[in-house]
Amino acid sequence: RLAPGQFLNDSLVDFWMRWISRGENPQDSSVHFFTSHFMTTLRDDGPEAVASWTANKGIDIFKKKFVFVPINKDLHWSLCVIVNPGEIASVYDEDVSSECEHPCLLFLDSLKMHNKNQIRKTLLKWLNAEWKAKKKGEEDDSGLLPHDPFQNNSMNLIVPKVPYQENGCDCGVFVCRYAYALYVMRFTVFSWDHIENRLKILITK
Repeated sequence: RLAPGQFLNDSLVDFWMRWISRGENPQDSSVHFFTSHFMTTLRDDGPEAVASWTANKGIDIFKKKFVFVPINKDLHWSLCVIVNPGEIASVYDEDVSSECEHPCLLFLDSLKMHNKNQIRKTLLKWLNAEWKAKKKGEEDDSGLLPHDPFQNNSMNLIVPKVPYQENGCDCGVFVCRYAYALYVMRFTVFSWDHIENRLKILITK
């Protein structure tokens, strides 16, 4: 599976995600890595089917800066990263500076093959379900947040300029490299400049 021309399977991609985050405490870390089976289960069976994936481990995704969701479909890998989901209230507050941390979705696909809008729809539905499960709406004293705060217009879908593969088998390698490049940015204030420019530099250097 590691020889040239071979397609990385889920075990190898999941191992890489665990390896780069091996020094992190799952509860206290600013990042969280789901396995590739998370998105498959969520897509096929809905948010209820993955509710235990965070609840049983004491994971509050709204305290995370990055939530990594690798996607394996139709013999192809892509990566979606949920950025600052706990900052969703800032989108509804006009007084919050644009230089502060903001929530968004990053989608990285080395062949531009997966349907990014369908992936966003699936993840937003899950985020709203998690929001209700964690009773986050009860913490909103401003009254600005809607019942389902994660919507298309509140969670921008960003497709950064990234390197693309030149063959039909390296998508898993690219997903691993994308994930590492973002992981090393976990302590950086995630401004729009970082999304559009610095991300490609970190991936390619």
